[in-house]
Amino acid sequence: MAFLLYTSPSLEGASEVFFWLMGSVENITWKSLIPVAILSIVSMIIIGMYARELDTIQLGEEYAKSVGVNVEGLKLIALVLVTLSVSAAVSISGLIGFVGLITPHISRLIYGGSNRKVIPASAIFGAIFLVVAYDIARLIILPRVVPIGIVTGIIGVPFFIYLLRRLAGGYYSD
Repeated sequence: MAFLLYTSPSLEGASEVFFWLMGSVENITWKSLIPVAILSIVSMIIIGMYARELDTIQLGEEYAKSVGVNVEGLKLIALVLVTLSVSAAVSISGLIGFVGLITPHISRLIYGGSNRKVIPASAIFGAIFLVVAYDIARLIILPRVVPIGIVTGIIGVPFFIYLLRRLAGGYYSD
């Protein structure tokens, strides 16, 4: 639907709306990227320092509490750091869907449940996924650039359906 609306000649001036709804990396400058990158990297490092505790929470909150993890405090720290880094990224790129769904699941399928490996792998896979999606977005309708969220949606929806089927089948495991 978004692709049809984007290619419709009758919607002049809708580019700003599409920027925020479908996302774009087209006009990002180094000046806007550097603070976002710093914030995201610092957040990822801090969250990575809690990888062992996050792994423990995956075994159940009651178990994590019994071995001394401050579950509520850690949830608050993770929530604040993830909210800051995601908000910063969205402020310069708009909404780009499915990156946060696809890449962590691929990381978990490859590296298992260890957050020490999954967190940096998700960041790397997310960057690779965005570069590939952007390259595809540039090639769909030459010389225009399709919003990257359309491309990630086209890739992400089948992946999401695959995950749902796998979860419903009862054989999804880390």
